[in-house]
Amino acid sequence: MLGRFLDVWKCRNREITLKNVVKRIWHFPGLCKIFLNVEILSLKGASIGRFSVILKCIVHGDKRKFIVGEDCSIVGANISLHDSVIIEDHVVVNPGVVILTASHGISDPEWKHKMAPVVLKKYCWVATGAMILPGVTIGEGAVVGAGCVVRSDVPDFTVVTGNPAKESKVERVKELKYSPTAHVAQYEAWLG
Repeated sequence: MLGRFLDVWKCRNREITLKNVVKRIWHFPGLCKIFLNVEILSLKGASIGRFSVILKCIVHGDKRKFIVGEDCSIVGANISLHDSVIIEDHVVVNPGVVILTASHGISDPEWKHKMAPVVLKKYCWVATGAMILPGVTIGEGAVVGAGCVVRSDVPDFTVVTGNPAKESKVERVKELKYSPTAHVAQYEAWLG
């Protein structure tokens, strides 16, 4: 936890104004909560990158199968770890998202589990209430619309909507360079 705070301290906005000091004091408890959540997951075996935010999530299963890159914002998701979930850098996962890594074989008389990993590539955005099914890869810069059920891979920079998810005519810009955690008040107060 101390290491995460030192990272924020080193990269902090160095402009000292009354407004900055008040924002930092106000958001410090929330920043500690973010660090604590990440630290608990890390102690259980998860690998979570620098400046990533994981809040109000339910993470079931072996935490060693949970790998999160740098500068990700994952809030209010429900994540199943029967198999691995790999989330690359700069990914946003909104509240209500469900990520499944296992299901039951409906044609199997013993109804056995079928497990497969889920991968979310850098700069992808999974919007509120979407469901990602086992074995799916969401491509770089892709957008999964709110409420989508994604049962097959989404190509890079593709926008999908609906249930089942289908490619939309909306195009995603290919030059992405934003920071998802810059929009999280607790980080914004310190990093500017």
